[in-house]
Amino acid sequence: MELNIIEQSATVTRISPKSVFKEIASAAAKSRLSTPNDEELTHKLWGWQHMVPFEFIDIRADLVANIGVSRELLRHRLVSAVEQSTRYTAKKALEGKGLTVIRPHWWGDADEGRRVKWVLTMKAAYKYLKAFPEMPNDELRDVLPLATATQLAVKANLREWLAIFKLRTAKNAHPQIRQLMSFIIWSMKAQNNEVATILELAGY
Repeated sequence: MELNIIEQSATVTRISPKSVFKEIASAAAKSRLSTPNDEELTHKLWGWQHMVPFEFIDIRADLVANIGVSRELLRHRLVSAVEQSTRYTAKKALEGKGLTVIRPHWWGDADEGRRVKWVLTMKAAYKYLKAFPEMPNDELRDVLPLATATQLAVKANLREWLAIFKLRTAKNAHPQIRQLMSFIIWSMKAQNNEVATILELAGY
């Protein structure tokens, strides 16, 4: 096997605590902001853009993306992330397990010629990897293309996720990361109705 082309994906695996409105209201109460209804207060906080209480909600997402997209995501300062090491990706390639890459966002709209060129380029990268069997994995990974698949566990508070979505779903953001963000947003909404309400307030 030379090349394994897979789709990028995202799954929200943890929202803590699950009682989102209650936690936000509890945090806001410390600054003497309160109402009888936690959801009502959350809406008011959003309207005032009093965002600190939203930082008390932690959300983890498990992602499969290409190396280029992972580098963009890891530029966000308030994100905790663990990423698969590329040295093991290179090692697997040398063991004859092929190179796993992420299907590019434009694949569905591209003509056959463009697809073939891309596939040939990825296969050439795999060929170069196998040409250096004596090279240490730490050096060999320098040959990996940015399309190489990687796995990440990413955690951020809700306020930071909203900031990430604002940047990474903008029209001038890279289409590949825009698509990945849409997967995360969908998964957050599916996991928790209260987070879904907040995302809708933010326009997602």
